[in-house]
Amino acid sequence: MKVNKGPGEISRFPQARNRSGLRITNSLAVLQLIQQEDHTSKSLVAHLGISRTAVETVLAELMESKWIIARANKNEMDESASVGRPTKSFTLNSDAGCIASLDIGAHHIYAIIADLHGNTLAYENESISENLSANSRLSQSNKILTKTLALAGKSADDLWLLTLGSPGIVENGVVTFYGGRGLPGWVGLDLKAFFMQKVQCEVVLEGNVNLGTIAEKWKGEAVEAKDYVYFYSGTRTGFGYYLDGLLRRGSRGATGLIGHLHELRWDEIENSLYIRSDSETKTPDLSQLFTDARLGVPKAKRAVEEFSQMLALGVSAVCLTLDPQLIVIGGPNSTHGDLFLETFQRELAARYPLNIPEIKLSILGLEGPCLGGVKLALDLIKGHLLQMGNEGKSLPKSTPTEWRQAVRQLA
Repeated sequence: MKVNKGPGEISRFPQARNRSGLRITNSLAVLQLIQQEDHTSKSLVAHLGISRTAVETVLAELMESKWIIARANKNEMDESASVGRPTKSFTLNSDAGCIASLDIGAHHIYAIIADLHGNTLAYENESISENLSANSRLSQSNKILTKTLALAGKSADDLWLLTLGSPGIVENGVVTFYGGRGLPGWVGLDLKAFFMQKVQCEVVLEGNVNLGTIAEKWKGEAVEAKDYVYFYSGTRTGFGYYLDGLLRRGSRGATGLIGHLHELRWDEIENSLYIRSDSETKTPDLSQLFTDARLGVPKAKRAVEEFSQMLALGVSAVCLTLDPQLIVIGGPNSTHGDLFLETFQRELAARYPLNIPEIKLSILGLEGPCLGGVKLALDLIKGHLLQMGNEGKSLPKSTPTEWRQAVRQLA
């Protein structure tokens, strides 16, 4: 089988040893191409280097199993077809099920329901107290997931996969460390087990900063970057990074813990940077900080300057080590970049012996980690398909029930 190289190059499957293996290999190769973009049978022949008869046989099987649907392409005419007959264009049956992404933060719960192409069908965002108990936080997260599914016209029975984003360090579905404020009872919680009882589909847990990093590569400012670092700046600060085109989590998923180095003073950003004189508590409010700075409040303007300096100190430590092409600043504070970016760049440049990396402010905002969860789900589905091909297993029908059964049977 010939595979043309280029953007979105499909995975290569093992050499088929029999007719059944060849059929599975061809089916997966055709499906991967159609997952990337719509194709005609003619374009599939050109990409894969197999006969038109073989391609059309695969297309018929994929339509019968509801993986793809055919549409008349009235703008193109197939040279081999009769005069006036439109070419069929084949597209992924993205309505065969849905995926869900849930970002459970200290101060918010964000949910997205997407189709199998990754298009958002519905989303919901709710602010919550950082002191909400773990059980209440889980219960509220499940309610928001159910509500968002209903907004999308779906139910838990339609789900192929659910991704969960959480602050802190996560391993094997469990939150193993959280060094920020709030989230009582969160460390040691098996989020994966809780939600598997609710949705009956595959559930994957990932750190929300890592998910934000993934989102920048998919729909954000790092689409063209091979090496970049993503800094999440909100009421807490963390980072994730891509190296050689891959997300790097570290041996225990703890790559973003540089903020716990006291000398960097990132803990002050969260705990004591800006305390208004009229506040009765020591709870900082960074959104109020930036609002006051825009209004010209002297104390707030000084605090923004200090914020820029503290952020730059930690960023420079990371970037001097990793030498990325690009720095992306995301999270809620990125929307206020016009207030701190100039100082941040100046402080960063003062520590760099070379030109500093390009710096971009994320356009994804609070939605970023949740979008990253959608992309992670899409990648996992493609990975399962590849594994099915490697194990010589035929594709299941493209329905939520049969997909979930097939995934459970994977080694």
